[in-house]
Amino acid sequence: SPRAATHMTLVVDDHVVDVGFGAANPLGPVPLGGEATFGRFTWRTERVTSPEAEDVWLVSLADMPLYTFNDVPAHPVDYLAPNHFTQSHELSSFTNVVMAQRWDENDVQIGMVGYELLERRPEGDVATTIDASDYGRVLHERFGLALSDEDVDRLVACIRR
Repeated sequence: SPRAATHMTLVVDDHVVDVGFGAANPLGPVPLGGEATFGRFTWRTERVTSPEAEDVWLVSLADMPLYTFNDVPAHPVDYLAPNHFTQSHELSSFTNVVMAQRWDENDVQIGMVGYELLERRPEGDVATTIDASDYGRVLHERFGLALSDEDVDRLVACIRR
């Protein structure tokens, strides 16, 4: 902390409607100052004070804080520099890791960062380390991604152990 403001949060009719957060993303609108349940998971928003002493909204999945945002209006031009940073800078987490995420038909949030596969379930998380030789198979079976052997080899080469 402090972190750069790199995420655009959309609020419609006093509900967070966030389709771009990624991991643990709310699966529907979450009311400001309230909660919403989708499938077997509940998301919540509440007013908190950030480490920088700012009044912000905190979005959480169960007891896991996801991100904060403020009420300051922003314009499309405000996101040009942060977007460039997240997709190109060496300090951005998006240029330093290979990741895939999705929700499956059983309300299980599946995320893979490098060789770590995490299944987030209401009854608890299950983490597994996969082998590089299984990377393409896991991407296909768990994420529906059918990549060529060449593309899988490129991804594996990007993963830092």
